[in-house]
Amino acid sequence: VRCGNPEHKRIMEIYKDKSVSPEKRAKDLLEKMTVTEKINQMHVWLNIPPALKDAEKDQDFVPFGFMFNIKAISPSDIESLQRHAVEKSRLGIPIMFMGEGLHGLLHPNATVFPQSLGLSCSFDTELVNEIATEIGKMASAGGFNQLFAPDLDLVRDPRWGRVQETYGEDPFLVGELGSAYIEGLQ
Repeated sequence: VRCGNPEHKRIMEIYKDKSVSPEKRAKDLLEKMTVTEKINQMHVWLNIPPALKDAEKDQDFVPFGFMFNIKAISPSDIESLQRHAVEKSRLGIPIMFMGEGLHGLLHPNATVFPQSLGLSCSFDTELVNEIATEIGKMASAGGFNQLFAPDLDLVRDPRWGRVQETYGEDPFLVGELGSAYIEGLQ
């Protein structure tokens, strides 16, 4: 239902009103979403879906929740998709662009840094923070909203296939370096 009264439109779009509590905004949005929109919000694309290449032409575009590991997409393409999702879809829900950031942003032309296990040998929180700050800057410039990093698992068995992604087995060291990394990304 549309109404010419701007106040009525504001009331109808509680989920967009930042002065309202997150709980009330989420409840309002969920009540407005169709089952298809809810399902799409849980969908993760690993690469650009073919249908999105012509998203700007698609008037019935139903945005999805996440896009992960988008190595082949440029920041301007991300911006274009985001603009389309926010401005042209029925509810204006943005897409969350996610990527890997354990030892650099997994994206063409991004700097690669030493793996976490190697960095943990330095015991240098300032170095880890500085590296994560650079990764965060690259991610932000590339249009990423979320990075999968750091890996704060404690290594208890060296046969585990992802040992190099951790800071080792010492809980104190993992906590210190993990905190430095998170602060740097932010």
